[in-house]
Amino acid sequence: MDLKESLMEISYCTTEERRKQIRRILARKRIFYRIERNENAVNLMVGDPKNALVTICAHYDIVPGSCGANDNGSSCAVLLHLCEERAGDPNVCFVFLDREESGFYGSTMHFSKYRPKLTINLDVIGSGEYIVYHNSVMAGQKGSYLNRWLDKEAGSVGFHKADQLPMCDTHNIVRLGHEVISFCAFPGKDGEYIRDTGHLSCGEVLKYMHNGCYDDIEHVCFTSMELVDMFLHNFLLSVSLESLTGVRAVSF
Repeated sequence: MDLKESLMEISYCTTEERRKQIRRILARKRIFYRIERNENAVNLMVGDPKNALVTICAHYDIVPGSCGANDNGSSCAVLLHLCEERAGDPNVCFVFLDREESGFYGSTMHFSKYRPKLTINLDVIGSGEYIVYHNSVMAGQKGSYLNRWLDKEAGSVGFHKADQLPMCDTHNIVRLGHEVISFCAFPGKDGEYIRDTGHLSCGEVLKYMHNGCYDDIEHVCFTSMELVDMFLHNFLLSVSLESLTGVRAVSF
């Protein structure tokens, strides 16, 4: 299943319906998953969150009334593809997070219990051709080796570093004491502003989020989704080789 097919399956629905669709896709692909649940949220996990070096997450909940293709079906489609490619890798856990749009309850539930070496958060990665990453560590800290490594690799392939992000699960995960690198994509006009200042202008990207007029499959930039998917696949391969042999692999 390619990224577009996955996105079609999980768009134009409610949050509960999207969760059911993600579960159906995982079951169809024979990918084992666990349900993480409390009174506030329902997360879906692929992999062992206790022992994974890296956790890759994306929220699946949708603002009522929105198609939710960019926010955040684009990231969920990439996460599904990575699950299919890397399921069974003991170094990584994939988590579909609930309730980002209404209180960060899913990320609070998960990251209050588990402490990976590095967390990668994906959000609105189909909203433009300008791929941005943001490196978040606790104040006064340099960050782990994996964090610095991924930071360097992302810059080397032409992704653009931003000094801040719109409010998302990343802020909550950092608040809980974790190191996080986030990936998202922005339209060209926002990209120009980020390139010149390092800061975000949310004027255009807001149209691709929530109930924005472009939060629809027809406006998704699949090239950006594919690039993020390829980059993370190669990074995870590098992490696996590093843990097994001590030899780094090249990204792409």
